[in-house]
Amino acid sequence: MNEKMIQILRSRFFAEAKKAAAEGGVEDSVFCVMEAIKDAGFRCKKKVSHRSLFLGGYARVGKSQLAQVLCDEYGYMHLEADVLRQFFWALEDNERRRQIRKKMYKEIAESYPSGIVLEGDDFISENRHPKKPLTPFSIELLAELTRQYSLVGAIVGNSVCSSTEKYRALIEWRNKGNCWTSERISSSTLLGFAEQTILASIDLKEKAIRSNIAYLEIDPISFHKDIRNASKTIGEGFAFSVLD
Repeated sequence: MNEKMIQILRSRFFAEAKKAAAEGGVEDSVFCVMEAIKDAGFRCKKKVSHRSLFLGGYARVGKSQLAQVLCDEYGYMHLEADVLRQFFWALEDNERRRQIRKKMYKEIAESYPSGIVLEGDDFISENRHPKKPLTPFSIELLAELTRQYSLVGAIVGNSVCSSTEKYRALIEWRNKGNCWTSERISSSTLLGFAEQTILASIDLKEKAIRSNIAYLEIDPISFHKDIRNASKTIGEGFAFSVLD
């Protein structure tokens, strides 16, 4: 979690957003979380020549690392969907959770047409809940946001590697202690997750192609090279636009 996301979580506006969401205030909760985002220093950079980017993909495929490189190389600001959703995603009211989620992402798209990268696995689920499976996968909201606003939508995945190669990458990442893979998780569990990641990436790649959404392949064997290439593809390619 980057420093600005920690600021958002600690903001009084974020606490108010969580309270409003629990009490049924869709409009109020989204207004408060948008204030928390602004309070953390996120501003629309009207002169930035890169359209905002919404990245989806399965866990541990490289979304956060790609977002960080985009920030370093092209001046993007990094928003983490997995953090933002904490004020509403545990709600048991499915329809209210769906309404808040959709309105929040639309407000972000409208408020930040350029200069931000928003990433998370929330964009591959229809209505994510912490106690329910991520499947079946859906990128309908990502496709809708891409069509409706001037942003770029993309799916990141690991669809071409073997489960052994992905497993080794997860072990390496676990040894760095950067995420849940650093917890006491058995080797068989990690191998199963590696297999799930590949199958999920294949499924999401097909959905992205059908929805005319960009798909960015990140191979664990050439991870850093692929991240740099994907960043260049975005920064100098389909996210670049000349602004008035």
